[in-house]
Amino acid sequence: FDIPNPEQRVHSVKRLVQHLEGRPCVWISPPRWKQDSGVLDVIRNNVAPCRFLDSDEIVKDLSRKSDGIHPDDAGREAWADAVFSWLARERRGTAGRPWQLREE
Repeated sequence: FDIPNPEQRVHSVKRLVQHLEGRPCVWISPPRWKQDSGVLDVIRNNVAPCRFLDSDEIVKDLSRKSDGIHPDDAGREAWADAVFSWLARERRGTAGRPWQLREE
């Protein structure tokens, strides 16, 4: 997460979200392996109407490969389970919009 001048990413984040044209979406952060330089706050603050899911809030003590960065098999499974559980809790779909998410 060593991204110098993270605020320079605001336009890129907004442009990506604009391309979704109002479709339900979730921007999922990777589990942090070191301190964030501020880019996650830039994303969190500019991703609307998409939702932002901070992986560190839903999975703790993620087991990782020897590089200390990438999740190992158990870590990937725990992360995936946590994301799917979050989606199940947050989903408020209807017949016409099955993947609509609840409002924050």
